[in-house]
Amino acid sequence: GPWEAEPLVYWLLHRIDEIVEEGMEEEEQEEEEGEVAEERIDGEEDRPSIFILREKEDVVGFVASDEAVVVGLFTEDEKSAERREFEVVSHALALRFKFALISDPALVQTLGVPLDILPTILVLRHGGEEAVRFQGPVAKEELRDWIEKEAFVPLVEITMTNFQSRVLSTMPSIMAFIDPDDSTTSDLLTILRELAPLYKDRFQFLFLNAIQYGGFAYQLGYHTLPSLCVMVAQEQNSYPMQHLASDSITRESIVQFIEDFSAGRVAKLIRSAEPPVPNDGPITVVVANTFDELVMESEKDVLLEFYTPWCGHCQGLAPHYDRVAKALEGVPGLTIGNFDVDENDLPDVCAGAVPGVPTLLFFPAHDKNQYVQYDGPRTYAGIILWLKQRVRQGGGHSRFWIKYVHSVDFALPDPDPVEETMNDDVEWDQKEEVEEEEEEEEEEEEEEEEAEPETETITEETILRVREALAEAQRQVL
Repeated sequence: GPWEAEPLVYWLLHRIDEIVEEGMEEEEQEEEEGEVAEERIDGEEDRPSIFILREKEDVVGFVASDEAVVVGLFTEDEKSAERREFEVVSHALALRFKFALISDPALVQTLGVPLDILPTILVLRHGGEEAVRFQGPVAKEELRDWIEKEAFVPLVEITMTNFQSRVLSTMPSIMAFIDPDDSTTSDLLTILRELAPLYKDRFQFLFLNAIQYGGFAYQLGYHTLPSLCVMVAQEQNSYPMQHLASDSITRESIVQFIEDFSAGRVAKLIRSAEPPVPNDGPITVVVANTFDELVMESEKDVLLEFYTPWCGHCQGLAPHYDRVAKALEGVPGLTIGNFDVDENDLPDVCAGAVPGVPTLLFFPAHDKNQYVQYDGPRTYAGIILWLKQRVRQGGGHSRFWIKYVHSVDFALPDPDPVEETMNDDVEWDQKEEVEEEEEEEEEEEEEEEEAEPETETITEETILRVREALAEAQRQVL
């Protein structure tokens, strides 16, 4: 990505998610060795529900990782009934609270807890607030009720520290993007704190300072403040509350929004750039909001480039792709387009087929869902030859389009070397097909030259001009 602060932070946050997933796999292995709790709740994301703390630094970091955390202090007896009860409760509440376990006597004493009161459970809050200790025997129902009361935080501010545990949680979030200096912010946060206990089993309530973390809010598509949405991390989607002004966000409107989302009546947010006007150049600009119209619902074949303006490989492809578009401009039944993935969310239909940029997808007119990814050389000749192959396999829209594509080789230069390809994993036999076609064309050209009278001398420049004139005449006829 670009070497700028906000894109780098956004990229890092996604990499954190990948690292967490790797950590989950390691925790699974530790679980088999008895180092983490053994049981998991059905349907819960595969992650540890209890963190094992072994050093004082671990405790400090764990307490700072969220507004409130639950820490169980036990003896070294892993099979004690109290510890088992704590593990069961932690599984049941793992989506809403963070749990840790300490069984090292020396570490327990460094926390100022005498060993003779073990086992015991604490709720710790960062910021120096006094710990709250569970009183009475450790039993499931009593312990669960106590944790829900003492560890519950109605509204949590999102920071870099707790982003992973909160925003990436499997529990959906009611997220408010706010400007702390706006006069309506205080009232909005008060409403959210009042509503949070009513929906604590279904949603967590969060807010983000969109002035401090403006890049994250902007990247998600929230450009006006305040904004309210439901974020579903597992889907990597957000569902915005539609409103015209900040004073229209009321308690009643928020309740209605939550109920509408629960009933499936709220559309997910799709980031989309504004389509250019006019949009009639050789390359049709496709944005998220026009993808269905210009690609999926179009009666034409569509060759679409997914790119970003800052990508070096995209910049290298650009002159070749521009030349393809100009050569095929005006061809009936064909659209050459591009799609900026920096400014637009990828369409669901092909999101899995765009692992990086640049990516070229060919959407045949007869069945847009049967799109094909281009994996040949990033050159004008390579793309044209590949399009001809698509047509031969039945991908072409009409006989006019088929005739025209087969005539484009009149304007082809000498074959470009097969160096940089769209996909480094492309099979060698595919490269050889392109090379064989190029060699056949070279042999045909040599035979034609040998058949010419020896007294005539025609320069390569003249031949190229004749070919271009033939191609232009064919275009006008069509």
